[in-house]
Amino acid sequence: MKNFVELSFPKGILLNDPHNKLTAGEGRKNLRSLRYHKIEDIDAEVLIGFLMQLKSLK
Repeated sequence: MKNFVELSFPKGILLNDPHNKLTAGEGRKNLRSLRYHKIEDIDAEVLIGFLMQLKSLK
């Protein structure tokens, strides 16, 4: 993307997102994403939390 980097999760709709960090985007049914405009925006704890949730979905 031109103004941000997007990390997408194909089964993102199944993730617990109590802080509303995931973006649905237009026309997306199951995919959810984290968007970062600056490297300082990356919250490693949040990112690892989502990755751990995805790992447990298998």
